[in-house]
Amino acid sequence: GRGARILCEMAASHARLGNREGAESLYEEVLVRARTSYVGWSEQAAIAASAGHIADARDLLRRGIEARESYLSFGSCPAWQPLRDDNEGRRMLDAAGP
Repeated sequence: GRGARILCEMAASHARLGNREGAESLYEEVLVRARTSYVGWSEQAAIAASAGHIADARDLLRRGIEARESYLSFGSCPAWQPLRDDNEGRRMLDAAGP
């Protein structure tokens, strides 16, 4: 299947273009995949935020931070922008560090 990090960037692109349906479709794809295989909490968080599910994104990000996932070190990726646009999400990402 398509890599989760690529899906993060695709979802963020959809969000930037105002295509919420495109981001939502990718979020649903990742939720289905996460039921049967590994998809990092952080990747799920970035995609959830792009699809407009900010509360879910914060919960997923919290799990990713607790697990010390490596994707958090890519804080400058455009995929994180929807969470950075949220005050709580930005605070969480900043506290997690690079």
